[in-house]
Parts: sequence; structure tokens; C-alpha cells
Amino acid sequence: MKKMLLFAAITFAVTAKAQWVVKNVNDDPFEEPYKICYAQGIGNKNSLLKLELWETGSIFFYASVAYLCDESVDVELSLKVGDEWKRHTLPSCLVIKNKIVVFTTDLKNENFYSDFLKSSEAAFLINESHCEDERERFLMTGSTAAANAWGK
Repeated sequence: MKKMLLFAAITFAVTAKAQWVVKNVNDDPFEEPYKICYAQGIGNKNSLLKLELWETGSIFFYASVAYLCDESVDVELSLKVGDEWKRHTLPSCLVIKNKIVVFTTDLKNENFYSDFLKSSEAAFLINESHCEDERERFLMTGSTAAANAWGK
């Protein structure tokens, strides 16, 4: 019985930390708070998948990583739906300030959107031409709630 309770506690602790979080933030005291959604990497807690409401009303989907050399990168995004990994190639993704990779400025109109909503895990491979490639995995618990944080 003790082993079962310990296993349940560990499982809850891991899942509670490795899921999509919806949060109101405010970096500027002269502006109203705004909502962001993010998931931390499984291997590197500093790697984040993020969603923000874009000024056009669409959802901005991007990753925050340690450091990238290139100004534009090709990304392989894999989303685990059921037992199958579904690969999506995202060519020429913009890199901002060597740390942010823009996957899309309109998540809900991407061909991988339904896989995003149904996935249990996500992984990306950022292909760099000058530096080491970046890889990370994420648990996707709460991805549907995150994608719908600003309404359906």
C-alpha cells in the first residue's frame, strides 16, 4: 500500500509540473496584465512552449530556448496522438533575439492544430546550420485549455 501511495504522489508531482499553465502576467506597470500559456520542457525546464494572443486576434505559438545562432531555422515538430508520433515540418521559422523560435502566428489555422489539441506529448528538433541542433520534449496535458484560453 505504501508503495502505491508513493507512486501516486510521484506521478502527481511530475504531472503537476509538466503541463500547460495559463497565467496572467504584467512586465510593465503602465500596461494591463495579459494572458500567456506555457509548458516547460521535460529535459530542460528553461525550454518553454508558449502561446500568446497576437494583436490580430490569432494565437502566436513559439518556443523559448537557450541560444540559437541562425536568424531562421527549420523545425521538425512531432506531436504524439494516441500511440503515433505525427511529424510536421515547419520551414524557415523566424528566430528573435537568438532565443525565440516562432512556429506560427496563427495556431488555429495550421494543419497540425488538431494534432496539437489531441497530443499527449510534443517534441521539437530545431535544425541549426552553425550551432548544435536544439531538441526538447514536452507533456501536453492541458493543451486544449491553453489553446482555448482566449475563447474558442
